Amino acid sequence: MPSSTGRPSPSQAQTTYALPIHGAIASAAGRPSFLIPLSPDDLTLEETRELLKGRAGGLLDRLSPKVGYVMVATETGFDRWSTEELLGQLREAEAKGEGERAEAIREELVRRHMGLVRAIAAEFSFTGEPFDDLVQAGCLGLLGAVANFDLARGTKFSTYATHLIKGEIRHYIRDKHGSVHVPLWIRSLASKVTEAQDHLYQTLGRPPTLEEIARHLGVKPGAVREALKARDAMTYVSLDAERRAYDPRPRFDLEGVLAEEKGELPLDVRLRIANAVERLSELQRRIIEGLFYQGKSQSEVGKEVGLTQRQVSRLKERILKELKQELFGDSFPSKDNQDVEE
Repeated sequence: MPSSTGRPSPSQAQTTYALPIHGAIASAAGRPSFLIPLSPDDLTLEETRELLKGRAGGLLDRLSPKVGYVMVATETGFDRWSTEELLGQLREAEAKGEGERAEAIREELVRRHMGLVRAIAAEFSFTGEPFDDLVQAGCLGLLGAVANFDLARGTKFSTYATHLIKGEIRHYIRDKHGSVHVPLWIRSLASKVTEAQDHLYQTLGRPPTLEEIARHLGVKPGAVREALKARDAMTYVSLDAERRAYDPRPRFDLEGVLAEEKGELPLDVRLRIANAVERLSELQRRIIEGLFYQGKSQSEVGKEVGLTQRQVSRLKERILKELKQELFGDSFPSKDNQDVEE
């Protein structure tokens, strides 16, 4: 029974509404549930009834280590918040020292992005590593993304998380084998794909599509896709190991590489750079081609695309960062997401 003040006592709240749980969030009837603290100074009985109707979302900030608790199963739980909103709540909980609430939000963010982890892990299935091990490595990257993502940068969380997930999986493969295990037939096809790319690039005057390579070799596009993924992984691990042997925190002069004469660059490097540039937006591609392939000044390029010299300079730096990410994954971004901009 409620007290004379109309507010439930701690013991009444626990007896009437509490569910056995561990942590700030548990499952009630398959729905996320919030642990709401109750004391004579907190909620009226009417407010408690409103909570039980699924209106707990706005009261999350009232979590505190008080005597009485009530478990409230909401109608939508965390689904009412976007990933960015949840990350904002996580940072707030961390700042306030609300450990249980913060851990619950982390778990939801991980649950929400497990599909992304599994999709990325599947891209490395050709290595022969157990899928669950690849997923576990990817989860480390996801946890790192949750911990270090900076909302102020304006970057999509999924973009930042993808780089860290791929990076952890690559590190797992490299640390376990020192190299990537690739079946002999894929290695052979990868070599043929490289030769076909070079031939078609010279014939077409542009990077060939996956379908064009497949037709040239008389194989299915799926086989070419697997060969390309295997080649990229082998190239990454090889270059990564070589760079780290000399410098654990290497600096890669992509601007210098772009300015090199094409004939002086290894074929594989030329193709990877050409494919990366091809995937840029039209504006980004015109800036890179004008500055590095056509030898134009920033002012000249700016006049062609309708931007000032200063804007071209800023965009150039931004595009170079994106190309580094495209070519070498997580070897270059810092611990936060300052280098992963859209």
